[in-house]
Amino acid sequence: MTDRGFVAEAIGGCDAVVTCIGHRLKSANPWSASTSPPDIMTRVTAAVVAALGDDRSRHLIYLSAFGVGGDLKKHSVLFRLVLRTSSIRESYQDHATAEAMIKASRASWTIVRPPGLTNADRDVDLVDRGDRWTSFETVSRVSLARFLVECAEDRATVGQTITIGERKA
Repeated sequence: MTDRGFVAEAIGGCDAVVTCIGHRLKSANPWSASTSPPDIMTRVTAAVVAALGDDRSRHLIYLSAFGVGGDLKKHSVLFRLVLRTSSIRESYQDHATAEAMIKASRASWTIVRPPGLTNADRDVDLVDRGDRWTSFETVSRVSLARFLVECAEDRATVGQTITIGERKA
């Protein structure tokens, strides 16, 4: 996925590209060692952005994480402590670099920042939570997948960074 020629061939003819690359840890423990290169998301993003080039008719949807970049200060103190001391820090730094690369590109992009993910079968409506999110929210992978497809089909999301969460009544 980091080979620009391979990526260009793989996405040739696609109207939208959804990237969901993430760091892998040896276990679910956030302090366990990473098994991914520290810049895997940046490297994959560079290949995708290069493959898209100046073609603004195709839509890049990038899956990031809750609180990356400027939103980091919105996390609770406890969550920021976990990020600062755990292996997750590396992932957040890589996401921030990849996001900056996307925003500086000529691509038509949407960045989606989900909270923690669950394997629940529950499919709920997700919306832009903007400034109304909390550090320990979760959404199901099923709901996230549907939201990503909706973004790919909706050109109105181009140029937006969307911090998603469950629609509250």
